[in-house]
Amino acid sequence: MLNKRKGFLCALFAVSLVWAGSASADRVRVTVRQANVRSEPGSRHRIVATTKEGDLLFVVDSGKRWWKVKLLNGKEGWIYKKAVHYEKDTYQTRIESMVESVLGPYLKWASLNEVYLEQEQTIRLDIMVTSQWKRLSHEERKAMMIKTAKALTKLCRKDELLKKYIRKAPYAVFFDRYNTPIGQANEVDARIIP
Repeated sequence: MLNKRKGFLCALFAVSLVWAGSASADRVRVTVRQANVRSEPGSRHRIVATTKEGDLLFVVDSGKRWWKVKLLNGKEGWIYKKAVHYEKDTYQTRIESMVESVLGPYLKWASLNEVYLEQEQTIRLDIMVTSQWKRLSHEERKAMMIKTAKALTKLCRKDELLKKYIRKAPYAVFFDRYNTPIGQANEVDARIIP
């Protein structure tokens, strides 16, 4: 049983962190008709992708005249700074406020720990539960988990920025204070890990 749990945790961790786009990441939006993303900073380097006006890119690193960026498809490269507009990511705030409203009655039992964009083009919420979690019944825990995942899915379907990115149903993973996963939920089902 312990080996299965370790395997599950390793798989979950690997899938979640493949795309380093945490929700707190900065982003840039392409402001010219077309801009090339290159393998290295400089116009002489190989083109790895071509972007168009309005495309969203996540900042990985910054050079003097170039941003190292990650595209929504996972490709990385460098884009000329004058071809993009730098902006702070805004969906973090949208998701956080949604989660706070959903968790409202449960705030003493759980709080939002992190929001991840995943390579499989979905969003995963990491929710940290407190020691008060044990006071909830099994049914109350499942209901809270499903309600959180449903609200996230609803937000992703309505929000213009998120709609362009999300390809798979979002989900939430619940952790105890020792950072051990204790449950996972999507909009229709929740599973509590014993």
